[in-house]
Amino acid sequence: LINCDLKELPPDLAEIDNLHEVNFSGNKIQVLHKSLMIHSGTKHSQLRKLVMNNNLINFIEVGVMSGDQLNELIVLNLANNRLSYLPGDFLAGAVNLEICDLSSNHLQSLPDSILWCKKMRVLD
Repeated sequence: LINCDLKELPPDLAEIDNLHEVNFSGNKIQVLHKSLMIHSGTKHSQLRKLVMNNNLINFIEVGVMSGDQLNELIVLNLANNRLSYLPGDFLAGAVNLEICDLSSNHLQSLPDSILWCKKMRVLD
């Protein structure tokens, strides 16, 4: 769903079984809510690639980008947004993350939780 002028993510996105890749680039999304990654069942997210560059994201709720739901995530692209702050738990639990692109935001620092990403090869 690239360049569709979406202002928010579809509800219950995490409920889609076997979803491996999500690309919401070039929309008008401003906030990442908990519903993005939190699955209501006992299953963990199978999401391996999350691409949300070129949006208007300026806020990520605590708990959205952390925990067991990130176990399978390998690629995260949040470049070209309006992020100036990341929650303290950002990427905690993303043990398989290899590529993280946060470029062209307004970040002044990164939370210590990013140190959990032992497999990270690219941090931009």
